[in-house]
Amino acid sequence: LLRRSELVALHVRDLTLPRPPAPGAEVFIAASKTDKLSAGVHVTIPPEADPRADVPAALAAYRQARADAGLPNDGTLFHHLGLGGKVAGPMTGDDVSALVKELAGKAGLVEADLYSAHSLRAGGATQMY
Repeated sequence: LLRRSELVALHVRDLTLPRPPAPGAEVFIAASKTDKLSAGVHVTIPPEADPRADVPAALAAYRQARADAGLPNDGTLFHHLGLGGKVAGPMTGDDVSALVKELAGKAGLVEADLYSAHSLRAGGATQMY
């Protein structure tokens, strides 16, 4: 349930993927709005039985896709895609909001234009409740 500022600030070095038999992945959040001392926090993401919801597996596939595309194994984790799918600069918070709106529309959600990056947090919190 990352804030968009936390999501776009992630670097490749912040991601530790599991090596069997260790399950899950670990993400280091270097700074957060609520982390006044910028101490950072390590968050463990457990695997899911349903492959459609398995975040560690998706992160592993994403990291492999980055390598296949010739992207360096450092720097920001998520990048903006420009025209023709060319990798451009790092994603911004506005890019995250635009992507959420676009995917909400493609999913056929009612009033998809009302969804935003904050929906990533609010929706997850509502689902957990």
